[in-house]
Amino acid sequence: LYDDAFSALMRDGSSTVEVVVRLLEAFRSFLPLCDDQAASVTRHYAALVVQRAEAEMTSSRDLGKVHAVADLLTGSA
Repeated sequence: LYDDAFSALMRDGSSTVEVVVRLLEAFRSFLPLCDDQAASVTRHYAALVVQRAEAEMTSSRDLGKVHAVADLLTGSA
């Protein structure tokens, strides 16, 4: 399901902070609806989004925004 719904956005939007942040926020909004397995898959796809962003983005400020949202999703913040 995640591949079908988000793979193009993950691939094509990975260099744009606004797209990455919105994807991560969308994944975060799914978590309260997920059982443990679905939450694990959601976090996996969030990690992929972050990895792509790290590979594509050149601005440390933008990456900081991405990491701040990702930390909220993973509970690291």
